[in-house]
Amino acid sequence: MNPAATRAPAQPDARTRLLDAAMQVIREQGYSATTVDDICGAAGVTKGAFFHHFKSKEDLGVAATAHFAEMAARLFRTAPFNEHADPLDRLLGYIDFRNAILTEIENAPPHALYTAHANSGQRHVVQMFQRHLPEITKKQADTASFKTPNLRNVLVTGPYFHDGSQKTLWDVMDHYNKGAGLQNPWLDEDIQPLALTEREIDDLVAFLASLTSPAYKELGAQELERQRALSKTSRPQRDTKRAFGPKPPRPKPTQP
Repeated sequence: MNPAATRAPAQPDARTRLLDAAMQVIREQGYSATTVDDICGAAGVTKGAFFHHFKSKEDLGVAATAHFAEMAARLFRTAPFNEHADPLDRLLGYIDFRNAILTEIENAPPHALYTAHANSGQRHVVQMFQRHLPEITKKQADTASFKTPNLRNVLVTGPYFHDGSQKTLWDVMDHYNKGAGLQNPWLDEDIQPLALTEREIDDLVAFLASLTSPAYKELGAQELERQRALSKTSRPQRDTKRAFGPKPPRPKPTQP
């Protein structure tokens, strides 16, 4: 028998195992809650091996981010949409490919290593989609249209909106409470001033928090307290006068 035929596949080196483990554990627990011991345990290496390759958890975090970026670059270079000869087919294939990735990200815990990458990628897709969708569908009404995620685990998937611009659920509620839809012709006209009181906003945030799955119960409780504390010192979207004021006239979209 050829010994090579039964030889076990080579194991990744300790550094690679630590990087892979860091991405997995930090995704599940969040960066702040993850310890060096957690990462070493998941990687199956000693703390001595950890500190041989990395000076600290922060050093590993930076390296793991670069490790993920390299993996993502390889993934996109070999993605099926690159095989399409027609530019429009490549565009649609790219959007489908990104959407498949973002669908998985929707239910991931917050502060994962790839959060910044995901938000950046999502902004890129949305901006491209907004520019080209009307050209594809031939419908002006499709300008600025994109798929919105569901509310499951929304508490632990911040920051919010397609560009990650809102830090807390209170910011989100303040944004909708003032009803920007009637002042922006490309937003849904149903986004009107809601005249919600502070008590009603708190109740809505509590409802959204209740949609957190049991797997993230402890993380959800910590995140709710973090957001509540932040909301007491920073509410950049709050505009009570606009929320309770008269509804402004809706402008007409400009012709392209």
